[in-house]
Formats: sequence, structure tokens, C-alpha cells
Amino acid sequence: MAYSGLTSIQAPIVKLQLLTLAAKVCVLVAEMPSNLSLLIRHVFNLARYDENYDVRDRARMLSSLLMGFTSNLFLGRSDGEEAN
Repeated sequence: MAYSGLTSIQAPIVKLQLLTLAAKVCVLVAEMPSNLSLLIRHVFNLARYDENYDVRDRARMLSSLLMGFTSNLFLGRSDGEEAN
């Protein structure tokens, strides 16, 4: 089942490279603008339900590793909200 017209025609290696790029941006950008965090969150959410096992596993692994760096990004909170 394809989740988007554009990404359904991409090879799995392209999706894996996109996930790696998103993870690097999360680590390297100190103050992430809200539109960039929404884009990265969207990439990880799409990859989480991809039909390719490698893409799904990489998305889950990277999001778990990045939890310490950017917990707001993966928990769906905006910059102004605090964790309980």
C-alpha cells in the first residue's frame, strides 16, 4: 500500500538516504525552525509505515536514537510545550 504518490515510486535506498539526512539535520541544527521539525517528523512518520522492512526498521532505530536529542520532535509537542 503506497502512502504517497511521490514516495511510492522511490527506491528503498533513496528512502534510507532521506532518513539518514533527516537524522543528521536533527543532530546538527541547534535551533530547529518549526517548519523543518514538521518536515522531519513527516519523513519519519511516512517511513514508519513503509512497505519495505529496511526502511521501517531504520526509521524506528533512528527515532529511538534521536529521542535524547530532540524529544519534542518525536513526541509531537511544539516548542512551547513542556514534557510532564
